[in-house]
Amino acid sequence: MAASKDLTYKNYCDTVYTELTNTKARLLDLVKSIEMMGVPEKERLMSHIPHLLDIVNMIDWKLDIVVKVCPVDWQGFEGKFETTASVGVEENPEQRESVAPGDVGG
Repeated sequence: MAASKDLTYKNYCDTVYTELTNTKARLLDLVKSIEMMGVPEKERLMSHIPHLLDIVNMIDWKLDIVVKVCPVDWQGFEGKFETTASVGVEENPEQRESVAPGDVGG
């Protein structure tokens, strides 16, 4: 995390986003670890999973807030999304087959 004297508006966004995202990932790893434990340990800790998932949901909510507050030119999401589609795109959509609506219902 950046020291408070080095913190600027833009790197605040990066810092908070990174810290919250990393915390969320660690919590989800804990949930997976609990789910993979042996029966006696797992039975004792299964009641903690909903609480950990509640914290994950709260972090998601806070991440949404951070994204809205950050400047328009903030690049926090750059490189975090795929830029290719897994489904092919039709080259000429006018030539595709026309589909008529059918009966919906029974």
